[in-house]
Formats: sequence, C-alpha cells, structure tokens
Amino acid sequence: MKLFSTQIIVPIDSNSVLQGALEVKHVLEETIGKYNLGSQVSVVETGALGIYDQGVVLAVFPDDVYYGGVKPTDVEEIVTEHLLKGRVVSRLTIDRSLSSKRLVEKESGKSQQKIVLRNAGLIDPQSIDEYIARDGYGALAKALAMQPGEVIQVLT
Repeated sequence: MKLFSTQIIVPIDSNSVLQGALEVKHVLEETIGKYNLGSQVSVVETGALGIYDQGVVLAVFPDDVYYGGVKPTDVEEIVTEHLLKGRVVSRLTIDRSLSSKRLVEKESGKSQQKIVLRNAGLIDPQSIDEYIARDGYGALAKALAMQPGEVIQVLT
C-alpha cells in the first residue's frame, strides 16, 4: 500500500455529480499532475459526507480542512496555495458543524450510532488495507473467536 502525505476526499453521489463533482475531481487530478504532486497527494472518491448545501466539497487530510462550493476554476488556487504553500484558501472553507442540512440530520439522529458507515468519507472505499487499518474486520475476528452460542447471545 502506497502512503501519501496528503489525501483529498471528493464525495461522489447523485447530488454532488449534479453540482459538478466529477469535473472538479478531473481538474484536481490534472492539476496535481501538472505540479508533480502525484506521489504525495492522493485523490479519493467517497460517498456523501452529509454536507448537502455547500456545493462540491473537498476534504483535505491530514489538515482536516473542508472546502465547499468548489468550482473547477478554484482547483488551481487550492493546489498552489494549500498543497504547495501550505496556506488554506479561506474563502472556500466551510464549517461542517454549521451546514444547515447537517444540523437537521444531527438533531434527528441524536440517538443513532453510525456503525456500518462510520468510515464513510474517511477511507478509500476501494482499499481493503485502509478498511483493515481502521479495524474494519474487528467484529468478524471477535465473532470467530467466540462459541456459536455466544455469537447468538450477542446478536439477540
């Protein structure tokens, strides 16, 4: 598994595709190549991050910076300023906690605990190594170490 110093998450779902996420991703990959950053920066498609009212969103890790309303014309600035110079492009940053639809979702799901999708937006969905690194098969390992009756008791 190749390790990258920076990972840019691009949510690709029906909503973001309608807003131009695929074009932004394409321009992002081209621009990363233009500046020879391909060995340092990974662009990863993921499902929805739960931020639906901010246009196309890019999440930059490990910096934990979220850009919203990103257009293809913004990509060059993000790459040159953030990736090359280490300066966040503040005009495009979003506060995830203030996203109106996210707040409604947060209120309606207060008692819910995300289990199956807890890694959504955090790992490459096509990388089993990343899933394993985040304890992706921990429950399976635990179940295999138990007696059948114990598994049934836990599940019921």
